[in-house]
Amino acid sequence: MIKYLNMKKTFLPLVLLYFISNTIPRSLGLSLKLTLFYFLLISSTNCFSSSYTWNGNISTNWNDTTNWTPNGIPSSTDSITVVSGSNNINLSGNTTVRQIKMNSGTIDLQSYTLTANSDCQFVSGTIQNGKIVISGTISAKFKGTTFNAVVHVNANSVLLNGSIFNDSLTIIKNGSSGDLGKGGNTFYGVTSIENNGNGSLVLSDSLPDTFNNTLEVNNASSGNIYLAHRGTGNIFNGKVTFKGSKIYSNYY
Repeated sequence: MIKYLNMKKTFLPLVLLYFISNTIPRSLGLSLKLTLFYFLLISSTNCFSSSYTWNGNISTNWNDTTNWTPNGIPSSTDSITVVSGSNNINLSGNTTVRQIKMNSGTIDLQSYTLTANSDCQFVSGTIQNGKIVISGTISAKFKGTTFNAVVHVNANSVLLNGSIFNDSLTIIKNGSSGDLGKGGNTFYGVTSIENNGNGSLVLSDSLPDTFNNTLEVNNASSGNIYLAHRGTGNIFNGKVTFKGSKIYSNYY
């Protein structure tokens, strides 16, 4: 069944093009036909999205179908769940998926970039040696994963609830939600936090955060940023810069 779905993804554009060419009246014109083609392509592709869980039964190779349950290779429309398997994951090139849920185990990016374009949760485990990009009208929840990799987040909602960032971190919030980060995070690389939405972004609502490098905070919106909010014992070991208004802190 999965092989069938993957084949459908591969040949879907040709099938739609044949359907439109042979069933839609010529009087509608090429422009309208192309518009209909793109609409059907996007809608149909989403219908064939799958969810894969890493098992690592054979090797560390992301592109080995038998390392995933069900058998297959995740594509840009698919969601993945990463758990501790027989082997960790090694990327062999820049890769895009729809969603990431990191429950345990290790992803070695091998100097490549892993991109997600929908909701992500990082509960535990380790991601290392490359770059993670999370981008779109989505939420990103950091709840315990250790990142030995560059992390770039551009999302509507961002929650920081106890992760370790050993490389640089960029956060750009765009949405209207009130994002209540509990804290308990440690930042070892340069950290940049920006609010472009009209919602609030809260750090350290109950647990302390530790910043061991430069921290840049920029509020470019009508929303608020709360740094070192209600958590006590926050530590800032590097230079801290503020840009914009409505940035509040119980520390500074």
